[in-house]
Amino acid sequence: MMLIDGHSDILSDVYKRRKNGETNVIETHYIERFRKGGIQGLILSIYLDNSQVLNSLKIALDYMAFLHEEIEESGNKLCLCLNGTQMERAISDGQIALMVSFEGAEPIISLDLLSVFYGLGVRGIGLTWSRANQVGEGSSYQDGVSTHGLTPFGMELLDEAARLGMF
Repeated sequence: MMLIDGHSDILSDVYKRRKNGETNVIETHYIERFRKGGIQGLILSIYLDNSQVLNSLKIALDYMAFLHEEIEESGNKLCLCLNGTQMERAISDGQIALMVSFEGAEPIISLDLLSVFYGLGVRGIGLTWSRANQVGEGSSYQDGVSTHGLTPFGMELLDEAARLGMF
């Protein structure tokens, strides 16, 4: 049995710390805690707070670049996994297995960008979060009733994510 944290926001901490010149953030601040808690894998969220939305594409690309750097620096302690089989293999090899998912699709302004992020290792996508974006309404309701749902672009993005095999 694998113990996977199905939603981790540590990439936002990695982003902030690396922007301040720190390296090996996951190894220094998290790996020992994962091991003590029995966590063998994580699904890392590309989460952007409200202040980051205007620069969402650049920041999301930085998240992925920093994650790749963290993995390289980890000395084989971390593994970016593209599917469940790779997660099982990484865990059996004693590595912390990582997958990446969007928490809101703000950075995805074209279908081509979804393919770029897929190429960088992103395998999941939460289309909206607490705010509306170009994909759909999020959890913003009027009088408790959803009025918009997915946009036409959101429907195209959903189809493309399914075609790529994303969760």
